[in-house]
Amino acid sequence: MEEENRMMLSLQGGRRRRVAFVAIFAVILSIGIISTSSNSFFITTNKDSTIRHRELRFFDPDHRTCGRDDRDPDKIAHTFATRSLYGASTKDIDDGYYLRRTVSTLQPIPEDLDKVDKILKVLSYVARKTNRPIRVNKKVLTGYNSEAKQGYALVSANTLRTAGVEIVEDLYWARATQAQKVIRSVHEVSLLNNPIQVLQSMGDDMTKLEYGFDIEQLLTIDLDAIGNLVGET
Repeated sequence: MEEENRMMLSLQGGRRRRVAFVAIFAVILSIGIISTSSNSFFITTNKDSTIRHRELRFFDPDHRTCGRDDRDPDKIAHTFATRSLYGASTKDIDDGYYLRRTVSTLQPIPEDLDKVDKILKVLSYVARKTNRPIRVNKKVLTGYNSEAKQGYALVSANTLRTAGVEIVEDLYWARATQAQKVIRSVHEVSLLNNPIQVLQSMGDDMTKLEYGFDIEQLLTIDLDAIGNLVGET
């Protein structure tokens, strides 16, 4: 009888341990599921928030690149920003957008606005004289707070248009190669000797796909002399 009682107690203890183990396992599993769900929600929420934030920054009207500017009713700045990021529209391509020759700098344009202004004033003279657009040599930057350093933020497409000058994106030739069935070659124009005379004698040589200028040489040009070339005082 005593032996039977011991066996009964042993069986009951085993059942209690199994029940306790199952209960503990269920609690752990529930915590894991809740934790995973919470993490997934956190990641998804952060991801969605980041996407919305980047979309806002790319075309933030405070940067005047989205075209919501009364001074830019034709959305010229917006168009240039869009082309810089994604290329020209199908309609623009059909209209021959990628069939032109260009003027540009041999190095990426600096982020110093005074230098950018002087560089563009000289290039604008060449662009108008040769009937070519200026290719803005500035790759699209990635990362937080890069908006103000983008080519379309440093260069005013609208202002240049009012001066009779068109601009195209940095990747213009990467995209034009297929349309023109050519590989871009740069014709380097030296301004070391008699720079004004060199600029004055330039024409639209169709065999030169892109006229390239050294930035340091451009910065040494006398803007008063450029003004005299175009009839300004």
